[in-house]
Amino acid sequence: EARLLRPAGSRGGRRSVRTLRRRLDEIRRTHDAVQARCGELPQPPAACEWLLDNWYIALREYMCAAAALRSAPRLRASGGEPLILALARALLRAGLGSATEERCRLFLDGFQAVTVLRRSELELFPAAVRAAAIEGLAETCRKMRGGEDEQALTASFEALFTTLRLFSVLDAEKLINSADVTGAVLSADPGGDYARMDSGTKRQYLRRVEKRARREGAEEHVFARRLIKRARAEGRHVGFYLFAAPGRAGEACYIGANVLLTLFFSLLLAFACDSAAAALLLLLPVSELVKNLLDFILLHTLPSRRLPRMSTEEGVPPEGRTICVISALLTDPDGAERLAARLEELRQTCRESAVSFGLLADLPSAAEALAEGDGAVLYAARAAVERLNREYGGGFYLFTRPRAFDGESWTGRERKRGAITELARLLCGMDSELETTGERAALSGTRYILTLDSDTRVYPGAIQELIGAMLHPLCKPRVDENRGVVTAGHAVIHPRMGTELYS
Repeated sequence: EARLLRPAGSRGGRRSVRTLRRRLDEIRRTHDAVQARCGELPQPPAACEWLLDNWYIALREYMCAAAALRSAPRLRASGGEPLILALARALLRAGLGSATEERCRLFLDGFQAVTVLRRSELELFPAAVRAAAIEGLAETCRKMRGGEDEQALTASFEALFTTLRLFSVLDAEKLINSADVTGAVLSADPGGDYARMDSGTKRQYLRRVEKRARREGAEEHVFARRLIKRARAEGRHVGFYLFAAPGRAGEACYIGANVLLTLFFSLLLAFACDSAAAALLLLLPVSELVKNLLDFILLHTLPSRRLPRMSTEEGVPPEGRTICVISALLTDPDGAERLAARLEELRQTCRESAVSFGLLADLPSAAEALAEGDGAVLYAARAAVERLNREYGGGFYLFTRPRAFDGESWTGRERKRGAITELARLLCGMDSELETTGERAALSGTRYILTLDSDTRVYPGAIQELIGAMLHPLCKPRVDENRGVVTAGHAVIHPRMGTELYS
């Protein structure tokens, strides 16, 4: 029966919501009548008991279905109603109101052998099944009022309420992905990168395919096959054809707006003060104010763009080997213990064997290269790191370096930037002034440095997500060897930071 459905025209979901609301009102009226007639009975008829005990399920699933249909884009229609809703009705009719996950999968596969569903239709499938089940309940309620056979009514209520209960707990994304023809086509991406992405990134790709296919007047799976064919011919990741590299126009507009607004307000204030010198003196403070204002406006008006990332659910791969370091000053032995405790906290949030943790520590500024108390502080820090290595079987480090004279005092050269540079040199096998506590050979193959401040908190899974973003083909940095600059991708990622209420 489902294969007889043919797309013809389009239709939004709001009209279906109005129809669904009328069906829910029918169920409600029947429920109220049954409640008044049988609610006080110690053993009401089985069909009445099903309706009385499970009315709340119909109401709850109606709200889920109505919200999804109301926000749905225009959908392909069949017989004057959304195609996916007609498909869901056919599924329930074929199973006498019952629908298991396996039946849904087989039903969708069979239908798509004739007509391939779009991603937006597949994502609406769970809501369509809920709507079809509620319509089935309304029809059963009409039969109940007409005095139909009690046994048939009981079987119908049981099947339909069981279907609604299943779809309230079903992993809908898993079902949708298993039936998604466009996703299966993209999985043939050269190198297999698409299949290893996280679910959010896959959705980004499918959304982009949907948008581009609509613009070109092609079906999504056909457009996806064209992309895969081109990617195979050129040996590139399919994402490079879906997501254009950002241009320089945005940067130029941002810089131009900063400069022009700074000049405008500086000159305006200078004229108000009748002083040319005021314009020069006001350039820096006005520039800072203008930049902060522009940043505030852009952050609150432009939508954030999620970086694509690879999935790390099954662990961080060897090519994502990372060391997470806390950049801090070692001021006293107690402070060294507290920093080591922070390393242990980080270890609890990320139990990946491919991720190591370390203190990238400098001694505070002093009047000479070696100050009183340095030995006690360094001894406490080394002892704390060695204790962590014994407890956890390795993976913890302490990186320190001698002070250098900066013209005024003895301090760590270039402070945090200098320490990170030295760590990068160490990891690249170059000469470095860092002294290492921990198994240095285990750092071999480390590709990324994640730098945190001593008061930065990390949520569980956040480190793995950052690594997954760096590993994605669109994010990997591409370097112009002649100029020594990154021309595409990202060499550095700065995640969005939140502020705790206490801070």
